[in-house]
Amino acid sequence: MQEYRFEYTKTGLLISIAIGSFILGIVVTMILPDLGLLLGIHLNAAIGVATGILILYLTRNNYKKSSEALLSNEEVIFKFDGIESKVRFQHLEYYKIEYGNGVSLNLKMQDEPVISIGANRNFCDASLLGSFCIKLEENLLAYKVRNNAGLVRRPSVFEHQYMLYFLLIATGIIIFLTFQETVN
Repeated sequence: MQEYRFEYTKTGLLISIAIGSFILGIVVTMILPDLGLLLGIHLNAAIGVATGILILYLTRNNYKKSSEALLSNEEVIFKFDGIESKVRFQHLEYYKIEYGNGVSLNLKMQDEPVISIGANRNFCDASLLGSFCIKLEENLLAYKVRNNAGLVRRPSVFEHQYMLYFLLIATGIIIFLTFQETVN
């Protein structure tokens, strides 16, 4: 078994903290008496923004977690905060790996909830999870060939056929609207 360590982002908690920080920044801005301008910047707004950013910075250890995985030719064992999750390849219904602003991994076993891990590169080192996902996919493909398994790899959003047409149409609309603005 090979051991991998990686960081992942607790996205729901991160979103909650970000929204809470934004709201607190607005409240701080509204509660403070008018402090005037400094170099053309409203001090109330600067203090409100700084409060939100400070909270995000101070809580970074709450939404960024470390984990490890033990990978073999037949299974992978995840260890999240002392809790083990074992994924046997023979019971795997599908898997999905997406690379973008970090890495996202979804594993769906039969009669089990989806194991979803995401590493946003803005908040943690996503390359560690990326390296693990590359090796995991190699092992999954080798298992599929070796055992003639019906293992399914689900495509990411940008791998779907309709996405090319959607992006072309959206680009055309944006170009058209931009051209219309410059003409008027």
